[in-house]
Amino acid sequence: MYRFTLVFIIAMIFMKASIARQPVEKILAEKILLVTIDEIGIITIGRDTVGSAELIRYTRERLFKSYLSTGQMHNIIKLQNLNPNVPDLVSAAVEKEIKDAQKMP
Repeated sequence: MYRFTLVFIIAMIFMKASIARQPVEKILAEKILLVTIDEIGIITIGRDTVGSAELIRYTRERLFKSYLSTGQMHNIIKLQNLNPNVPDLVSAAVEKEIKDAQKMP
């Protein structure tokens, strides 16, 4: 009985240690795609400037190429306004186009 209890306690300690390390590994592996908009509607994804007409196609290609190269999907797509004067209509349109790009064609 004592042997079983000792083995059980040791197993729980190792399981707890492996579970505790898991969130740290996930945080380090998190991929974020940053999409920025300036006050005149210029959209920048990473180092590339993209027009609103080709945003859906470019975002799809970017997500697909990233998955092919690393085998990981982006965890977060963050939309950031560089200036508080960006019209809400522009931000909403860009957000809708990014959501459409995430859907299957």
